[in-house]
Amino acid sequence: AVVSTQSTGSTKRVHTNDSQVVMLVAKRHELRLSLNNNNPDLDRKSVRKEINLLKNKISKRLKVINDDIAKTLAEEITSTDSSRRMFEAVRQLADRKKPPNICVKDDDGVTVGCDVKKAQILRDYFEKQYNNGEEILDAFDGPPRPLKLPISSVEVEWASKKLKNGRATGPDEIPNELLRYAGDTYHSAYAGMINTCFETNSYIDSLGEDIITPLQKPGKPKGPLKSLRPLTLS
Repeated sequence: AVVSTQSTGSTKRVHTNDSQVVMLVAKRHELRLSLNNNNPDLDRKSVRKEINLLKNKISKRLKVINDDIAKTLAEEITSTDSSRRMFEAVRQLADRKKPPNICVKDDDGVTVGCDVKKAQILRDYFEKQYNNGEEILDAFDGPPRPLKLPISSVEVEWASKKLKNGRATGPDEIPNELLRYAGDTYHSAYAGMINTCFETNSYIDSLGEDIITPLQKPGKPKGPLKSLRPLTLS
């Protein structure tokens, strides 16, 4: 069945084979045809009211279907050991019209409505989980000094060839394809950048940062932070 839904003045066509939606759409189509027949004995007001009721039922059913699909994808992301399938599921989940809203509660059990505050709470929580309560180690040990064997452009090229295409970028926004198919000039510059970090005891923040997308664990209560599973892109 092809379902037309209207939102903000535009019409979106949704394809589905769900039996309930097919039945509701067929019934709505019959009622619309009856309105176009100009039958003088027809209670047009009642028919329009019934059409609107059917429209609401169709929308609710489509929402249930979409939520079920999103839940299935989330379960696959959190359970699969295949990186390829995981990222395919993440891409499908990201392509959904409206991603599920993550419910977050603070230490007092109050639901947080501000997205900025949600992000702050989640960042602090997952940071503690990753660090396991231990102090963060210094990036470098000892005074600035060059590596005895500096990283070469050949090593960068060799490592880049192992990267997979079609992966989401991290905070540095550098796609894997750029590293894989770049020329010697780029690999040399990248190697020089890493070597400079060791020579100066400085580091590039984006290389040590991750983008964390929280996913609701299936079957777990919404709100507690322990009910969320982190999906990390770096």
